[in-house]
Amino acid sequence: MSTRSSTLNPRLAALSVAIAVLGAGLMSISWEWLETVEHLAVDLRFQARGTTQENSDTIIVGVTDSSFTIASRAPSIAAEIPAMATMAEDWPWDRSVFAELVRRLRASGARLIVFDIVFAAETAGDDDFARALAEPGAPVVLASWWQEAHSTIGEGTVTLVEPREIFFQAIEARCGYANVWPDDDGVLRQLTTTLQPSEMLGYPRNEMEPAQASLAFAAAQVLLPGLIADAGFINYLRAPGNIPTLPIEDIFLPDRWNGSWLQSGRAFQDQIVWVGPLSEIRFKDYHATPFGRMAGVETQAQALSTLLNEGTLHPLSTSTRLAWIWLLAFGGVFATWICRRVSLQILVIGSGALIWGGSALVLFSMSNLVIPMVAPLAAWAIAGTGGVGVRFITEQRERKR
Repeated sequence: MSTRSSTLNPRLAALSVAIAVLGAGLMSISWEWLETVEHLAVDLRFQARGTTQENSDTIIVGVTDSSFTIASRAPSIAAEIPAMATMAEDWPWDRSVFAELVRRLRASGARLIVFDIVFAAETAGDDDFARALAEPGAPVVLASWWQEAHSTIGEGTVTLVEPREIFFQAIEARCGYANVWPDDDGVLRQLTTTLQPSEMLGYPRNEMEPAQASLAFAAAQVLLPGLIADAGFINYLRAPGNIPTLPIEDIFLPDRWNGSWLQSGRAFQDQIVWVGPLSEIRFKDYHATPFGRMAGVETQAQALSTLLNEGTLHPLSTSTRLAWIWLLAFGGVFATWICRRVSLQILVIGSGALIWGGSALVLFSMSNLVIPMVAPLAAWAIAGTGGVGVRFITEQRERKR
């Protein structure tokens, strides 16, 4: 091709820049569909990275469907163990069940006990439970709950439902809200660590207003005093069901308590023990995650693991994300300008997309950084495709000459 054909017509060059600007501008807008696709790209990175099968320092004791029928299925044992007899009753149970649970876990050397259950109403066995909480041993963290309501004229109010005062004092105010908020597509990714009532109503954070810690963050602060709140994405490292889990009745059944796994309680030595509902029918506390549906108490355990070990996954700031969109858009234009053949331009555009996608996966897996994939790649592709089209038009015009 002649030297003349390698030079872009100024008007065509301006057209390629205009296409790049249009693409970058469109990708800079917070479209709902774009956020949905970006979230799917995050989930794909979770799945590409996979899960870990390393030994866990966490055990979940769950209130399951079988927990409500064990007294009728093993009446002779239930008659000997008062705590099991009360498990046949409707929820909420007599709290002497949880008092005995706390005592057994502490005697077994548990490191921390966290209840993903809100003990707000007065119930039988409260005094026994309060005494058990105040006894020495592993610290206990209880759950609270943000409750939002709206009047007929649309005014919003927020109330924090906390454990009963006798429990609150017994645990020395170690408490955190158990609410979680999935993204718009229904998948739970975000990890909130502190929250103010005004934020619940959509107002910006006020530094003068006290903030309540989340359940996972309150538990993390017990183990790591002085831990700084670090919001971001939950760093899921385990698929649903990968955290060792047992129904609560196994604590009271002698054959299971003394079995090969629990070993008379030695399995709880130095473990973080979560206690929470595992019956989707009764409690409906299940959430969609990047790895599938997961019990609420299990997502809480993964959030705590994130804060204690791996750290949250950090998305880029809005300004940084926009900068990359525009940089890749003009990079796509420049790449097509310096390549004289259409085939080479297509190769460069494809290679650039692969490099960006590969970098996103590496940074996600090794640096806990979540960089946007869809918007920057779309801006790069729009600019590159526009440049290819302009170069193709230029070549066709030169051939006709």
